[in-house]
Amino acid sequence: MEREMRHIHEAENRILTQGAVCGTMGGMKGRPRVPYLRVDFKISLPAALAAEIDLIFEDPLTKRPKYGARAKLIASLLQGWLDNQRGLTASVHVPTLEELRDA
Repeated sequence: MEREMRHIHEAENRILTQGAVCGTMGGMKGRPRVPYLRVDFKISLPAALAAEIDLIFEDPLTKRPKYGARAKLIASLLQGWLDNQRGLTASVHVPTLEELRDA
């Protein structure tokens, strides 16, 4: 547990340091920064399920899922599950299909 916390703390410091450096370099390009730490959380899904989700989020122009739609869906579902495990009421907004497509 202590090792995991140290790893999280080091990652936060690295991200904050990079943000401070990048923030002084003028106009930044690319994805917008988020105000919280992001972590890669790799999971394996059945191919049929993943294909159906990708098809729903497909951008007609690029023929690829819209950037961030899958992450937004998974984050909202996991947050709702955690709240349920903690005995909290469903305070998390689960995005609709239209909201995820417009992400």
